[in-house]
Amino acid sequence: MEQEKIGKFIAELRKEKGLTQKKLAQQLNITDKAISKWECGYSLPDNSVMVDLCDALGISVNELLSGERLSATEYSKKAEENIMTLIQENNARKKRSRRQFILSIIAVILLTVYFFWVINKSTQNGLKIGYFLDFIALNVDTILPLIMLILAGQLKPFINLFKYNIHKCKDADEVQKTKNATSFAIKSVLLSGGICSVIYFVNWMRRMDNVAYWGPNLALIIMGLFYSFIISGVLLILKERIS
Repeated sequence: MEQEKIGKFIAELRKEKGLTQKKLAQQLNITDKAISKWECGYSLPDNSVMVDLCDALGISVNELLSGERLSATEYSKKAEENIMTLIQENNARKKRSRRQFILSIIAVILLTVYFFWVINKSTQNGLKIGYFLDFIALNVDTILPLIMLILAGQLKPFINLFKYNIHKCKDADEVQKTKNATSFAIKSVLLSGGICSVIYFVNWMRRMDNVAYWGPNLALIIMGLFYSFIISGVLLILKERIS
């Protein structure tokens, strides 16, 4: 799609209708910054507002995607061209999104390894990976949020979070449901981390007379929150990627 051509076409029609960017944005329930990006050729109108935009400007979707008014003879030809272009761009977008997702995972793994390597080199006695492993805390921080998602009826839209990070969803309502479910999951994970830390804290209080257990128990108390912060951070990033 020729974004600059389409942008100039939108600006021209808007002015013909006597509309400012702000007034047109109000009609479409979006920000005037979005209108500005279209007219400058930085982006194209989203599918969710395309029909309303065409109605406001008095044109067809085919004419919008062509960036010009079309005669009856040109209409069918342009329609086929626009459909093929949309298919090609959609396929390219899917491949690009999948590639970015894989590269992001690789980058996170490499940065994590580098982080632990730096910590290990900078500490006096070296750092053991076992210091950060606690299967009880990890199970609480993963299984309890899943149970809460199931009870709240949010499991299916939450699972879509991973699906939409690979294949972008064009349904704004489905994306919003997924974002809401993810927000609920983040809160559940943080709550689970807090519960896990409280359990370890109570256990530590029962054994405070034995100083030898102070270090290990304090580490376990922190571990519940540590896992919950990491999981919440990952979910937050994935949530922003589908926006």
